[in-house]
Amino acid sequence: MKREEIESVVLQDLKRANDFFEETVEPKLLERRDVYLASRSFYEKKFPAISKKSDFRSFGFYSYVQWAKAPILDSLFGTSRVVHVVGCGPEDEQAARLMEQLIQWEVSQQCAGYHVCEQWIEDALVYEFGVLKLWWKRSTKVREFEEVFPPEQAAALFESPEVEVVEAGEPDYWGDVPVRFRQEFLLDNRAVFENISPFDMRWSPEAKSLETANFVAQRQLVSASELKRGVEQFGYDGKLVAEVCEGAGSVTATNSDIVLNPELDDLGAEEDKARRLVELYECYVNVDVNGDGILEPLIVTLADERVIRAVPNSFERLPFFSLSAHRDPAKVFPTDISMADISGELQHLVTAMVRQVLINTSISNKPRKFINTQKVNLEDMMADRTFVRCSDDPGGAVLPEAPTQIAGWTMNFFELLKSFEEEWTGRTRYNQGMQADTLNKTATGITAIMKAGNQRANSTTKNFCEDGFKPMLKFLVMLNQRYMDQKQMIRVFSRPLLIAPDDIHGDLDISVETDVGLEKKQQTINALTEYLREVYPFAQQMGLVGPRHFVAACVKALELAGLSNARQYFFTDEEVEERRAMAVAMGQAGAAAAAAGNGGAGEGVPGLAYGAGGGA
Repeated sequence: MKREEIESVVLQDLKRANDFFEETVEPKLLERRDVYLASRSFYEKKFPAISKKSDFRSFGFYSYVQWAKAPILDSLFGTSRVVHVVGCGPEDEQAARLMEQLIQWEVSQQCAGYHVCEQWIEDALVYEFGVLKLWWKRSTKVREFEEVFPPEQAAALFESPEVEVVEAGEPDYWGDVPVRFRQEFLLDNRAVFENISPFDMRWSPEAKSLETANFVAQRQLVSASELKRGVEQFGYDGKLVAEVCEGAGSVTATNSDIVLNPELDDLGAEEDKARRLVELYECYVNVDVNGDGILEPLIVTLADERVIRAVPNSFERLPFFSLSAHRDPAKVFPTDISMADISGELQHLVTAMVRQVLINTSISNKPRKFINTQKVNLEDMMADRTFVRCSDDPGGAVLPEAPTQIAGWTMNFFELLKSFEEEWTGRTRYNQGMQADTLNKTATGITAIMKAGNQRANSTTKNFCEDGFKPMLKFLVMLNQRYMDQKQMIRVFSRPLLIAPDDIHGDLDISVETDVGLEKKQQTINALTEYLREVYPFAQQMGLVGPRHFVAACVKALELAGLSNARQYFFTDEEVEERRAMAVAMGQAGAAAAAAGNGGAGEGVPGLAYGAGGGA
């Protein structure tokens, strides 16, 4: 398939995806955003009459998102072991242990993993579509040198695969050779985690998931300078990039662009051409390139509707990982139901009811007055003067409006709405840390209530881990094994650890830990304490366990109790081996010293022969 044919297919896919986004996806995203932010303009349209007298807003959905997000993040980042890497065979155990430590370091230290995952989870809860992008960044720089080498070093330089010899001169009187050569230096070689806004994703309308879609694209607004840098970094077509940059600056902002950043609506042309914006789409498409009837995955980059790069997708999967609190098996983006719909209904009712109560209270505190202007000076009344002139009895000239009492069932109605919220969202007053009125005051009863309330959070966390976090980390393992070609020094529990590329190769799998809630953690701590106190001593006597099992149980219990670096309070495996070797050496030295003190032992030792002779 020629480049022009690929461009035609991709542009057609992009048009369908953009039309679907503007008609179906974008309005839903903006509506859910309005509910989350409880925007005033949203409620002015929803309740125009009462909005003129009160602008109170209920933040029920915002509170739900912040409540649901906290235990998920605590489950993933609350202990020192976010992820478990396991080897598929005994020979892979060492590689799995090193890979786990490398991933832990990459997620929590090399990248802002906590904040990236926080936004990823928040987008999933708010929009039902959180997207994270994981890719490998590799940048190099070629520098040219001109030096004089002795004959041996010059010969080694000529044979080095890491050096490109440009020119070699004639040897001088001493045999030294002048050489001009180029050498490539690695500036950056690491995994990159990025949050992708749901408003920037496009996909085929008929797709059931991003992974199975024939077309998925990420929209970006980049400067002409960034686009030109991509010629060297990503392999863009330099000639086409120059043409695109020459006509840059005519970007049309979408509705969501203007809502998210109103300044884009009044974006004029930059005088500096390097700062002008270009609309770029990074497209992941499946097309039949060679006409064999089989779709091949390609990465096609469009700038100003022109293909500036088209390369095979060597990963054979997307670098995007999506999350949704209510995953729809028939759609990429759930449109039928969301937490914004569920919690938003209650939020709208509370907003309307509280506004009416506030208006009623305001009128009761400052009631309207019916005034006979023939008997009272209206100017004095309007100016709120201390002395008001009147020509008759003020009691008959001014009549305050009788206050209207709030309906007796109003507060009970608010309590009904609260019970709906607990039933629909699983966010009870117990698992929020607030005491609720209940007939069950026992610790066992309260624990049961909290456990039931945490079931929804547990389910959401496990779904997020299985649908997004686990596939993302499997992809990260593959990236490390494929692109990590130099030794990497990391710090684990304040100790340096050197990892070589060959150390992490093997058949590895991922398991994610998803402990949620104080009640679940306390149960696990109690079980581990019982194991250490009751089970371990007897198992040790029977030879079923050893020090390694004891340390693992202690570390796990301390981590769940909140001590993230509990492993540092125990010797490492290397330190245990050193101490064991030292003890063996000291024992041998002591035995030798004791034997020397006893005059020696064995055949041919004079002391023994003398003693034997004297005894005889």
